[in-house]
Amino acid sequence: MKNQTILVPVVLAALLSACGGGSSSTTSTSGVAVVPPVVIPPVSTSISGVAATGAAILNASVTLTSAAGSKACSITDASSAAFVCDTTGLVAPFLLTVSGVSNGTTVQLSSASTSTAGTTNITPITNAIVATTANADPAGLDFANFQAILKSNPSAFDDAKKAYQTLLGDLMTATGNQGADLVSGKLVAGNSAQDTLLDAIHLDVSGGSITISTMAGSADDTPKQLQIFVNQTPAQVATGDKTQLPVTATVGGVSVDLTKKSFSAASLANLQLALKNCFSSMVAVRNSKSANCGGLLVDDVTAPLLAGVPSAYLAGGSSGSAQFSSLINDAGMDNAVFSLPQIIRVNSTDSQGNVNKVWLNFTWVRSDGLFGSLDTVAQIVTAPSTSESGWRLVGNQRTLLSRVRQYATRRIWLNPANATTGTDAYTAELQLDIGVADKSGTAVDFAIVTGPGLPAAGMLLRPSSGVCSTLNLSGQLLATDISGDDATVAATRIKARANCANKFRFAGVAIDPAKQSQFIAPTGVNWLTPLLTDAQLASIKPFSVYHIRTYQGGVKTVPSHNYEVLTQSAPATPTSLRSYRWQDASAATLAMLKPSSASAFAGGASFPVSWTGRDGVPAVTGATIQILTSKTGAVVSGSASSKPLLPGVSASLNVFPDVALVAFPAVTDLNASGNFSFLGLSSMRGNGLYLSTSYEYDF
Repeated sequence: MKNQTILVPVVLAALLSACGGGSSSTTSTSGVAVVPPVVIPPVSTSISGVAATGAAILNASVTLTSAAGSKACSITDASSAAFVCDTTGLVAPFLLTVSGVSNGTTVQLSSASTSTAGTTNITPITNAIVATTANADPAGLDFANFQAILKSNPSAFDDAKKAYQTLLGDLMTATGNQGADLVSGKLVAGNSAQDTLLDAIHLDVSGGSITISTMAGSADDTPKQLQIFVNQTPAQVATGDKTQLPVTATVGGVSVDLTKKSFSAASLANLQLALKNCFSSMVAVRNSKSANCGGLLVDDVTAPLLAGVPSAYLAGGSSGSAQFSSLINDAGMDNAVFSLPQIIRVNSTDSQGNVNKVWLNFTWVRSDGLFGSLDTVAQIVTAPSTSESGWRLVGNQRTLLSRVRQYATRRIWLNPANATTGTDAYTAELQLDIGVADKSGTAVDFAIVTGPGLPAAGMLLRPSSGVCSTLNLSGQLLATDISGDDATVAATRIKARANCANKFRFAGVAIDPAKQSQFIAPTGVNWLTPLLTDAQLASIKPFSVYHIRTYQGGVKTVPSHNYEVLTQSAPATPTSLRSYRWQDASAATLAMLKPSSASAFAGGASFPVSWTGRDGVPAVTGATIQILTSKTGAVVSGSASSKPLLPGVSASLNVFPDVALVAFPAVTDLNASGNFSFLGLSSMRGNGLYLSTSYEYDF
């Protein structure tokens, strides 16, 4: 027995050694091996969910952040943006972030979980819940601060979630989500009750504010929205004014419950399928107006469907097919993947309250990873009693370019001594795009625009003395003025501007807070009057109505066209301007704008522009060049559209003058006061707010 007792541990030690365990066991002073404790691996845990804004987010990438750092999650279904995050061995809380493409721009949304397992979706609603929890915009949220908040108040995230469930209670009930969890509830992009809720609201977090509008509120004859702030408590959020989030809208005087009678999921799916079928073919087949594209454009449908419909649906002077010509003729669009279209606003209904026209956006991702989007109008071409096959993309039905857009602009002065804002600045502006001619080529003599933030009697716009594709801001009208009659408008309010200027400035702030005292807000000039206060800016809501009157053929008393147009976004505020991120032009491009540079632009038929796409920043959609020298005596302007790029990819774009056979003058010829060179890079945020970075050298 004694020998057997000694032999057992010796044999065991030999076996352990044979397993390569020389460093995993120790020997006692008595020479007997000690077996180490068995380590039980942690139980595997994970968080799964879907990232969506209503439609699925395309090209989605999801990141999970914890006290241990950040890690990428797995996308389990790219078409629905379903994901799973491995949390094995990690400790809650977690911050989840998705980056991807939605509504034509790159988006970044957040959500959170206080558990290591379960379902956590990422949506605009969860993004707002995180903002209220953290008292900060999630886009710039530091995880350590977020973790500290939850450590001091473990129920903070749950309290914020309950606040939004209370605030959105009526909408949740109307969309079949009564009692649902806004973070972990079932979400299938394009096909679930919670997705219906996401389709029914527009929600944006920027700077220190959270704006919410419902489909009913935005479609209402008097659009409504609710604004809350990230520093409000959950209790304050829960008691927000629900009357600004209506379920029922009055559209064209007809009461409509848009949660039940809006453009249905089947309608959206039919358009998505039509886009897929059309672009699954090659360019040559698309141009032949094949059956594959017949269910997409009103120009291509058969005669029976066109009964009672105008023969041409116009978008900025283009027919439906012309509006899509750049896409149809682009071989890079072969086999592009299209998102489910997203409704921006219901435009009209029939007498029974059935929707028959909508303003929508659809986004695509090409096979090479590039993405883009288009806002357009869809209308029912015929009203089938049993199907919705009559829906087609038709454009906006205007005979000339006539639109308004809210812009946030970053102004960089390449000659700081002549900075008209005193220092580099951010400005909030309303861009008034009115074409210089209609679709038949008839020139527009002048136009008058009225609406929120503009002078009560309106802004007068006239053709520029330079080469511009749109009318120029010319003067602020008074009630005593005769519309458009220059002889009766005081000279101090009329300025014949050579440059192409159509942005009316609402507000501004220095980029560097330390230089705010240097910021100059010019007064008494035709493009601002004076800067609006925060309260005045707050009165300009999303979908605000602007009226455009155009005059042609020398007739100054009767407009040739009257248009009512809407802005999708509210204007940027000075606070929010400093919170945005921007795209930057390359150093080589900026050098070409400076007359003293060795590589200053020497003149020519096109101006090359280059930049590198930045992560988390809306992609560049286009570039504008303007140059005025004493030698030419008139500004030459040109613009070009860009294919949106993936982050980190360098891009180059040749900008040509808007007028054929006209060349850009040489920047080296800038030599007198009033001479300038200008570059603008444009992009768009998901809520319809356009961003522009302008670089200008004023001699």
